[in-house]
Amino acid sequence: KLIKENPKSPWAAEALYQSGLIYAYHLNDTGKAIQLYQTLIKQYPASSQTMMANFQLGELYRSLHQYDEALKAYQTTIAYPERNQYLADGYKDSFADRAQFRIGRVHYEDRRYDEAFAAFKEFIESRSHSPRLAAAYVYLARISEGRGVRPDAVEAYGKAMSLIINGSPIQAEMVLDEAQNIGFQGTD
Repeated sequence: KLIKENPKSPWAAEALYQSGLIYAYHLNDTGKAIQLYQTLIKQYPASSQTMMANFQLGELYRSLHQYDEALKAYQTTIAYPERNQYLADGYKDSFADRAQFRIGRVHYEDRRYDEAFAAFKEFIESRSHSPRLAAAYVYLARISEGRGVRPDAVEAYGKAMSLIINGSPIQAEMVLDEAQNIGFQGTD
C-alpha cells in the first residue's frame, strides 16, 4: 500500500526491499522477488536498500543456477560504499564482504575451479578481518585437493583450523554454514 500510494516516501525503498524478502523467503516466489528488487534498483538508485537489493538478486540468481547474473549482482554490490558491521574479536562484516565471498562460491558451484581459487585468494588478501576467512581457506583446500596438490591443501586446511581454534566461534560458524556446499556431510 505504501509503495502504491506514496512512492516518494523515504520508506518506499525499504518497503520494496522487505516485500522482496517476503516473496523470496516466505512465499517462495523468486520471480516476484526479482521483479521487486529490480524495481527498487531502478526507481531508488540512491537509496541504501539498492545495494542490499543487488546482493539479494545475487542470492536469488545463484539459487536459480544463473551464475553469470549472480556474479553481476555481487560485483555491483561490492561497488557500493561499504557499511561495516563490527563483530566480536575484531571481525568486520558487510554486504560487500559477503558478496566478494559469494563470487568465489558461485565459481565453485559452477565448477569453475580456477576462477574460484583466484576469487578466494583475492578474498583472503583483501578481507583480513572477515568472519569468512576460515571458510575461504577451506574452499582453497578443497580445490587444491581436487587438483591433486596435497601440500597446498594441507596448508590451507591448517590455516582454516588455526583461525577456528585460535580465533573465534564466528569463523567456525561460517565454515559450518558452508559445509554442505563445500562437500562435507553432516557427520564430517
